[in-house]
Amino acid sequence: MRIGIDSYCFHRYFGDLWPGIDVDPGKRWEVFDFIAFAREVGVAGVSLETCFLPGLDAGFLQELRSALDDAGLDRVLAWGHPTGLECGTSPAALADLKRHIPAARALGTTTLRIVASLTRYSPDLEAQFSRDLVPVLREAVCAAADQGVVLAIENHGDFTADSLLRLRGEVNSPHLMVTLDTGNALRILEDPVEAARKLAPSVVATHIKDVTTGRGSPQDFLYWPATPVGKGAIDIPAILAILRAAGYSGLLCVEVDNPATAWRQTPEEDLVRLSVEYLREHVGSR
Repeated sequence: MRIGIDSYCFHRYFGDLWPGIDVDPGKRWEVFDFIAFAREVGVAGVSLETCFLPGLDAGFLQELRSALDDAGLDRVLAWGHPTGLECGTSPAALADLKRHIPAARALGTTTLRIVASLTRYSPDLEAQFSRDLVPVLREAVCAAADQGVVLAIENHGDFTADSLLRLRGEVNSPHLMVTLDTGNALRILEDPVEAARKLAPSVVATHIKDVTTGRGSPQDFLYWPATPVGKGAIDIPAILAILRAAGYSGLLCVEVDNPATAWRQTPEEDLVRLSVEYLREHVGSR
């Protein structure tokens, strides 16, 4: 397993401010600034959020691939922030996903992380997914298979581990696998270690995220703000052991999305460095 960084750690620098929560940091990055930081920190790879890319034209993709190659960085392309396939109800979202499949190959990766929705899990939502999302995913995985790409669907707060496995079973394709987000499991009150244990055989990408408790109701997303990896409530070593035992050999991509109050004044660069250092202690590699 190798350590990576998801570009969403720097969403404020890319101009994506959470209303009523985020303060403008007074600086802006382009994707090449993020690559330079990843190179400085010495990680093995990155996950690039497509919402922070300026486009998909061939010239830009070649320039981006060259920058990643020069930095010696493995890569995952991450599509779908924030609402992804919109529960399977948006033909435009499906078309946009399909446009990004060849872009993944152009960047030199066969792993494309995807998102189904920005909706909290419920049995009713799972029933809707079975009705609306499954046919959409079947079409998407056919397009992915033609390009030799694997779609890695994230537990984005809209799936339990069991419901995500049921969805994979309905789609029934080796080109639909899983992005494991360790923090999102707890945000829907699921044991992150048990979720990892169930999903590990299907995992091809990760968001290694740690969270802590906040104010309000545990049912609310904002009750679970993020911390640097190793500073929150998630048993990260147990999850790493599960992934290792399952033979996972991909990137462990740090993601710090909405820092807790105690960490909100800490620059994003330092939050990520702390997380990378923690993972190095437990993985023993880049």
